[in-house]
Amino acid sequence: MLALEPLFASLDQPPASGEDHLVSAKPIPGHEHFRIAKDAAGCALILASIASGATGAQASLVLEHLRVEPARPCRVRHPNGAVESGTFTVVTCVSHEPPLRSYFLLVAGLIVESSGEAASLPGKIQAFVELFRALQQPARKSAQGLWAELALILWSRKPATLLRAWHAQPEERFDFSLGRDRVEVKSTIGPQRRHHFSQMQLDLPRDTSAVVASMFVERAGGGVSIRSLMDRIGRLASSEPDLLLRLESVVAATLGSTLRSSIAECFDLERASGSLRYFDARIIPRVPEPIHPALSDLRFVVDLGGVPSLETVPAGDPEALIACLPMPR
Repeated sequence: MLALEPLFASLDQPPASGEDHLVSAKPIPGHEHFRIAKDAAGCALILASIASGATGAQASLVLEHLRVEPARPCRVRHPNGAVESGTFTVVTCVSHEPPLRSYFLLVAGLIVESSGEAASLPGKIQAFVELFRALQQPARKSAQGLWAELALILWSRKPATLLRAWHAQPEERFDFSLGRDRVEVKSTIGPQRRHHFSQMQLDLPRDTSAVVASMFVERAGGGVSIRSLMDRIGRLASSEPDLLLRLESVVAATLGSTLRSSIAECFDLERASGSLRYFDARIIPRVPEPIHPALSDLRFVVDLGGVPSLETVPAGDPEALIACLPMPR
């Protein structure tokens, strides 16, 4: 994973002057068509070279913490003092809050690492925009629920497979979907294994396999935070920057404007791991059919205490999603 924060810290802050768009910059090692930069206000920027003839009129985009300028003329001061002029795609973190700037540089590193040549940048910039736009939206799931999903990814036999199967939107019916396999993660603070379900989650097509992963979670000051789980998963999937960018994007979409506070929430990882149990979704109690046609969007709480858990996860295809799940203790 590219570490852009030390590179940014090594840049001199250019003096404020009457000259527009003077920035200090260095090429990003291994990705010389990208540069890390610092402007006169101390803001962090990413500059991407623009191919000749690709500077047509494009609108800039300004979010609360991010500004994207597709074709901005810049004067770039190199570490040796030389200055060059050019036109670049410029992405700026307009916030001076150190945590947000660190987050910007982390995500920017993933964007750069997964972009390949500069020609592939537009799609990655859109991912950048959507991620920062999510930070302006309300949270769409609790920190507890997200933590439990991340814990299952961390424990899994193939974290990369679960990352690929992870929901793009928190509102999707299942947390993980791949081929015919579905996995839904449920967590509770206990002491009973009572979980919220929708009727739709338990009404499955005949050829679909669905497993509910249930665990007890407890908040713990000395526990493991959401950020720590993400970092551990990141080390396991460090060779695939696209997956790491997906990890950051799903977390941002889930926590929204609460990300800065919720990402530090800690839970007891050992307690969760020791309590992990799996249940066949087909035998979980639900509202009996036929359901009156006037009823819709049925949601209810099920106590799984009396439902037999799966002693082992059905292996089936060793490449299937369910085969990647960790064994319960």
